This record gives sequence, structure tokens and C-alpha cells, in this order.
Amino acid sequence: MSTRSNIRALCNDGKVRSIYVHFDGMSHLETLREHYNSQEQAELLMSLGHLSSLQERASPKMDQNHSFNNPVGGVCVAYGRDRGEKDTDADEYDTFEDAWADNASDIEYVYEWDKLNWAKYDLRRKERIPVGG
Repeated sequence: MSTRSNIRALCNDGKVRSIYVHFDGMSHLETLREHYNSQEQAELLMSLGHLSSLQERASPKMDQNHSFNNPVGGVCVAYGRDRGEKDTDADEYDTFEDAWADNASDIEYVYEWDKLNWAKYDLRRKERIPVGG
């Protein structure tokens, strides 16, 4: 069973980019805070487009054979890069509010990067998890 989520980032060009993540949506906050806790890393994550799974590293090492069917442990699995699917780029919005207006009904968690911190929203409980929480 999958726990679907969106990860969103306010990017340096002023746009908000949002990617869908199919698996393990309730547990992304620690990974985001530990491995994608800078503007550069958040934008790198958005550049992967929609993901099957979020992992500690955005890309495999040069000598690693990584694919959707043969993923390298600890590396994000992206629908476009690793499965060859089309139209998997991050969705783009002018504001976080615009992204919320377009939120799919099957999304259970949303994570947002505001250029300083990650925040988590639990849509099942309709609550925001504090930055320190």
C-alpha cells in the first residue's frame, strides 16, 4: 500500500515546484531535513520530477546501474529518469497557495521548502507539523 505525498519547493526563480511521490509519504520529513536541507539540494530534488520513492541521494554514482526495476539502495527512483515515462517534470506554480488549490484528493502528506526550512502537512489530520517537530 502506498502513502502518496507532494514535495514542494520555492525555487530561486520565484516559482513553486511540486513533485508527486508514490511511496512512504508519511516519513519524508527526516530525509528532507537531513539530505535536502539547502536551496541547492531542494532544487536538485525538484529537477528529478515525480518520484516513485524518495531516498537519501538524488542520483546514483557514475559506476552504478540504477533503474526503476533495479534501483540502487538509497537513491531516489524517478519516473522519468529511471522508468522512461514522459510528462513527469515537476508541476510549476506561482505560489504555494496555487499549488494547494491544485492538490489531488489522494495526497495524504505535503512537504514544503520555503528556502529556509521544511514543513510537513498531514492532510488526514488537517494539521501542520511544526518546523522543530
